[in-house]
Amino acid sequence: MDAMVRAPSEFGEMNLLLMGFHQEDHTFIEIKRVADLLAQRLVLVMDIHDLPQQSETSIFSAFLVDVDASGVDALSVMESVCSQSQLQDIPLLFLTRMPFSEVPFKGEKRAHYIDWILKPIQSEILVQKLEELLRLARQILIIRQQAKRIDALEIQLRQTAKMLARRDVQLRHANEEMNQFSYIASHDLREPLRMVSSFMELLRDRYQVHLDEQARKFIYFAVDGAVRMQYLINGIVEFNHIHRSTQRMELISVNMIVEAALIKLSALLNDSHAQVSCDELPEVNADRAQLTQVFENILDNAIKFRSERPLKIHIAVQRESHSWIFSILDNGIGFDQTQSKRVFGLFQTLNEREKYHGYGTGLAIAKKIIESYGGEIWVGAVSNQGTRFDFRWPMEEFIDEV
Repeated sequence: MDAMVRAPSEFGEMNLLLMGFHQEDHTFIEIKRVADLLAQRLVLVMDIHDLPQQSETSIFSAFLVDVDASGVDALSVMESVCSQSQLQDIPLLFLTRMPFSEVPFKGEKRAHYIDWILKPIQSEILVQKLEELLRLARQILIIRQQAKRIDALEIQLRQTAKMLARRDVQLRHANEEMNQFSYIASHDLREPLRMVSSFMELLRDRYQVHLDEQARKFIYFAVDGAVRMQYLINGIVEFNHIHRSTQRMELISVNMIVEAALIKLSALLNDSHAQVSCDELPEVNADRAQLTQVFENILDNAIKFRSERPLKIHIAVQRESHSWIFSILDNGIGFDQTQSKRVFGLFQTLNEREKYHGYGTGLAIAKKIIESYGGEIWVGAVSNQGTRFDFRWPMEEFIDEV
């Protein structure tokens, strides 16, 4: 009779390790019948030195030892099992003709689970004990698998922590370099630009009668370039210094914020004959100046890129679970939807500079302010029909979590 009976298991191959049995014995035949019933494979060993190792795919649910068999010493079995890390958690089940208390073994080492069955064995008792040990083996396997996953996650967390630490150092260095560049831009570059602009204007005013039309154009382009560069430098400095202002945060009415932005843009609104409508807006936690700048920059963009039809702008809001969604809709010229990723890029302009005056900093600054509070901004457009800007602003209790 073949003692190697294989059976599939969702936990891997479950085995019963046997020692001191012979395949012709009635006890072995009964054990095999129960093992087949429980879909377990039998592994027979005749000597204590032949104990196999279990693995993740081949697990021993129990070690059955016939203590009455010739050459089998219960104490040696226990010591051997306890000394092998791969076997020391396997439950020991002794089969004996005498009461377990009289089984002749001594020693300080003990397996974590020892039980016994009197011979001749009773099928019901054998099935009950092997089912119990099989459940125990599966639980142990699940615990080991979870422990390995936890170990793997801990390794990943340590690696992630190291990576974040390196990134933090890199970001600090990058921030220092940006601050240094900002200082240079705001001090060392502005003075030469002022000199270029001033001397070109002086040249134009003093020698204008001696200059032809082409020379006056050259001077105009030079002055315009210097002025444009000055605006770009100011935009870099302002963009670099944007961060969430926790010290000046307060609960403020967005209606008042929009009103302040409209006052700042009143001249442009009058020139464009714009009609601005607004829903009733909530209160949010923010820095007053920064949120005003967000609305001012988005509204300025709507005014700047208006179409020939009368400009209409509407500001709406809706509530989500943890934030407010503000929407600014206009009926301007719109833009190509495929260029939506460029809209918020620093110094990115999607239209002709000669026709639509701008430096590509307003929306980039608005985006950075919104994201510094844990929000986000996106844009949608239908070509030649208008633009819709939406941005998410976290509610007061959720801003501190970013």
